[in-house]
Amino acid sequence: NNTIYYLDFYIKELNIAIEFNGDVWHCNPEKYKPIDKPLTFLGKSYENVNAEDIWNKDKKRLNFLKTKLKDIIIVWEHDLKKDGLNKTVNNIIGKIKLYEQQNNIN
Repeated sequence: NNTIYYLDFYIKELNIAIEFNGDVWHCNPEKYKPIDKPLTFLGKSYENVNAEDIWNKDKKRLNFLKTKLKDIIIVWEHDLKKDGLNKTVNNIIGKIKLYEQQNNIN
């Protein structure tokens, strides 16, 4: 498999990634049903792509990345908007600090 996956953020010292999932691009399951087709605005190549297709693609990607990374912190757009930037960043920092403590990194 020669698929290349890109990460939003990668912390090499901890071998963890941080991913920000857009509610539309990743079809937030709290907002979309499996048969919904939210990416049709992108044109013909997306007119038959439904939320379940996107979830399956994301799952395949995450399963692969989990074989390479210690963890992946996922932040959904909906949660960022609900919680606000400060709380979201503080939650991420809290998780990173836990990993640092577990790995004796300061």
